[in-house]
Amino acid sequence: MHPTFAGVFDDAEKRYLPTDSLKEIHRYVKSVPLRINLYRMLRDNEVKIMQVVADRLVADFETTETAATIERSLQNGLLLMRHCAMAMLMDNSQQLEPQLLNWLRESMQIHGTETVDASLYGYLRQVLAKVLNPQQLPLIDGLLTQAQGYLAGTETTQTTASPQTAVNQ
Repeated sequence: MHPTFAGVFDDAEKRYLPTDSLKEIHRYVKSVPLRINLYRMLRDNEVKIMQVVADRLVADFETTETAATIERSLQNGLLLMRHCAMAMLMDNSQQLEPQLLNWLRESMQIHGTETVDASLYGYLRQVLAKVLNPQQLPLIDGLLTQAQGYLAGTETTQTTASPQTAVNQ
């Protein structure tokens, strides 16, 4: 659940919701069908999407990286994509908990996948830009950008706005 909603619903015992809170809830509820459809599309097409990314990575890195490095990068990319999809569905960028992102960053450093990972996220965003419609793309792209920035050490998990702002009001 969106973190703001938890506080709003806790206040129900004390008072009726103010207009701003009702508007925020209305925007979220209005976006739920779009979020569910996007989540289903990502879930149902995960293999196709990641296969395009995998093919590009192999073409780029088959002579400079081991198959194990490329495979590890793809596994981490899948994990991150699933977490981003859940964060999008829940409209909660905090779903990308620092523990997950810290673990992924450490894994990237330990296994030396940073170069492959950087290409993976770029290719993933390119593929998503082709398969998602203009309403869907901002819902997931912001979360991927947030995670990619954090993993690259250029952003924290707390600085990115909720993808809810991408939904038409």
